[in-house]
Amino acid sequence: NATIVMPQNAPQIKKNAVDGFGGEIILVENTNEAREEMADQIVRERDNAFFVHPSEDRRVIAGQGTVCLEMVSQVKAMISEDACFSRQSLQSSNNLDAVI
Repeated sequence: NATIVMPQNAPQIKKNAVDGFGGEIILVENTNEAREEMADQIVRERDNAFFVHPSEDRRVIAGQGTVCLEMVSQVKAMISEDACFSRQSLQSSNNLDAVI
């Protein structure tokens, strides 16, 4: 099971998705510091717990890169140097995959 630390203002659709996959949601204040402190506490207190950063983990970046591969396979014209994505890590992984 996954424990997901989310800000209190996280979109309900994200909360529903985590809940739908059986994850545990812990809501914290709407700051990076609050999320990091809670994640650190969970890792310290729970056996076999480990932290996966939502945008700076190689596995997450690799997974996000598959978004670009899917777009390339379906709509090659969508890929350009002007493509915009909501997260810098998503853009970075897509740029890397587009080059490969």
